[in-house]
Amino acid sequence: MKQEEFIALFEKYAENCCSRKEKKAVESILGQFQEKNRNLFPDLSRERKKRLISTIEVSIQTKKTKSLIPIKKFALAAVLAVIIGLGLWVSLLTPSKSITHYSGNAEKKEVQLQDGSKVTLNSNSRITYFKTFREKREVILEGEAFFKVARNPDKPFTITTGTVKTTVLGTSFNINAYEHNLVKVSVNTGKVKVESDKSSEMAMLSKDQRVLFKDGYPEAIHKGISEDLSAWTKNIILLDNTSLAETAKILKNWYGIKIDIDEKTLENLTISGKFQNENPQDILRSIALVKKLKIDTINQNQILIRRKTKILN
Repeated sequence: MKQEEFIALFEKYAENCCSRKEKKAVESILGQFQEKNRNLFPDLSRERKKRLISTIEVSIQTKKTKSLIPIKKFALAAVLAVIIGLGLWVSLLTPSKSITHYSGNAEKKEVQLQDGSKVTLNSNSRITYFKTFREKREVILEGEAFFKVARNPDKPFTITTGTVKTTVLGTSFNINAYEHNLVKVSVNTGKVKVESDKSSEMAMLSKDQRVLFKDGYPEAIHKGISEDLSAWTKNIILLDNTSLAETAKILKNWYGIKIDIDEKTLENLTISGKFQNENPQDILRSIALVKKLKIDTINQNQILIRRKTKILN
């Protein structure tokens, strides 16, 4: 289908004069775009992404309306402009050979794979795998996930995160790769091999061992309680000498709130604590009390942390 035909199809849909088959095709495209748009455009501002998604949802919510209403025309025109402007119309019409699962802001998602393996995605994360997954157990991870891999000695299970590849037969482990140059792997059960395209070194991990790959190169293997790093799967935020800057990122992921820190020097303050099923306001109040900080609520989704006194503990 040429671009002109694609535009004409949307126009027919907006005028409510397309065939049942054409209507189904447009609504399928809208559905795909609604799902992909949440995570496909990291360079867009949060406000613009929110407007785009809202526009798409308006279109989908009104698609069953028999009589055309003005907001539907406006919404469809806006969606069409975005799809054409970003050059996405070809990919939305091409059958995908891969499957992707997303977890949005402040969302966790459990995914059951075809081989019986289970994946829990943390907020703002995704896994992608080919439809031939049964023959070759390979997935690509962006963000953070906890894996329970079904054992199959004949078909190793591999997870690629940037230049780092983790290979297992059957085990449970956590991978944190929110930052493209930092990949943290910790093993709860079984054994895991972690390697990188950039280095000839590899790490062999067993229960309660963890490793950090920085810029594709492994650092020393550490011993610790690996369940701590996967505590998030039980709705537990575990801070262990975590910097205030990193804590702000964690809370943003969990609750979808933006946290600004007033002074650069405050970012390196370390926080320790365990919070389960608590709201962000209570967590921030606890941190502020211990570190003698002031928490200012700018609006429902924006917080400012600043110095309360000149001397900090």
